[in-house]
Amino acid sequence: MFIYIRCENTQLLGLYLSAGYSTTDVEMLRSETPRDVLERAGFLSANAATDIASRLQIAFERILPKGLQCRIVLMPEMSEPGSAFMRVEWFGKNEALNHTKLQWHTGWAEKVWYA
Repeated sequence: MFIYIRCENTQLLGLYLSAGYSTTDVEMLRSETPRDVLERAGFLSANAATDIASRLQIAFERILPKGLQCRIVLMPEMSEPGSAFMRVEWFGKNEALNHTKLQWHTGWAEKVWYA
C-alpha cells in the first residue's frame, strides 16, 4: 500500500491512501474460500475496494487515541479495479478556520480540537 501524506493543491490537503490489489487474486479468494471465512476476514461486499477501506477503518479505530475520530472515505472517482484511492477525515473543530462546531474535516489535523 502507498500512503500519500500531503497533496500540494491547497484544496486537497490531507492524508490519502492508495491500495493496489490483484483482481485475479480477489476473484480466486471469492470463488475458493467458504463464505463464513470471507465474512470473518472482512470480504463482505462485491467491491474489494470497499472491503479494504472497511478493514483499514477498523484498524484505525483500534490504534487511535481515545476521543479522536477518523474515518476512511473511499474515492470511487479516483479508484479503478485493482486500485483503491481513499481519504482520511477527522472529526473535531478546526480552529485554524475559526470553526465553532464539531464536524468532519479533511487535512490540517494538526490543528484539531476534539471533545
